[in-house]
Amino acid sequence: MGKKSIKVVNIDKYNLEELEGLCIPDNKLDDPLFIEGNMLWKQWIRKNLNKYNSIGKIAYQGSGVVGSIHYIPKPKQKVVEIKCLFVKENGEEEEIKNILLKNTINDFKSSKIYFGNEPALGLVTYTFPFQRYSGQAEFFKENGFEQVSEENPYLLYYPINGDFDPELEYADFPVDDSDKDKVLILCNASCPFCVKDTIETLDKLRKLNMNMSLKIKIPFEETEELTHVYSMPTCIVINDKVVEFSIMDSDKFLKEIKEAIKSEGLVSTFDER
Repeated sequence: MGKKSIKVVNIDKYNLEELEGLCIPDNKLDDPLFIEGNMLWKQWIRKNLNKYNSIGKIAYQGSGVVGSIHYIPKPKQKVVEIKCLFVKENGEEEEIKNILLKNTINDFKSSKIYFGNEPALGLVTYTFPFQRYSGQAEFFKENGFEQVSEENPYLLYYPINGDFDPELEYADFPVDDSDKDKVLILCNASCPFCVKDTIETLDKLRKLNMNMSLKIKIPFEETEELTHVYSMPTCIVINDKVVEFSIMDSDKFLKEIKEAIKSEGLVSTFDER
């Protein structure tokens, strides 16, 4: 018996429930953190489906869902950010990932209303170096994506229009007066792992025992969503500045946060434990 063909369709309000739990390990489906993360993820997708009509694609093999790709258009930059590309292990992962990615690239070569009835200038993705995303950077590079800069091997782009010149934007994040002089942890709800990542980041920051408040915020629930920064799984903002950090290296992570606080001229005491 030959292989079943792969069918790709857009994510919509009718098939969204079929994606639930796709990338979550079976032994974590009842974990409260993943349940919360999955709930936020569905809210994020529904909000952006209403806004852009398309937020990703699903791959079917036979009648079963085998993978998906999630993205978000960024009209101001006229680019599309790929948030996640996930395929179940079935011996055909590379082929299915290729089909999903090529389908997405071809789709955005067509004109879109939110891009002024023109095609996207290009696609970008941040292939963060977490274990569950291992090999992603290599996969995208094999499919025509290039590094934005030598300094950042994980931020990649695929030019559709020759005028596309991507830059990583660490732009200001609008912070209310009530959030000044606080360390804000932005929970990236585009992935069901978001709550787990956020809690792990919060635990790392608590180790500093800072004389500063820590606060979790969910950008898509804000009046002005943080859409201009190509997303890490979790972002940290101090006095409206997005902080670069290395979550994989705990010692380096804590050092970078301390330096960011001091660079903002904030007075804080640290008691590392």
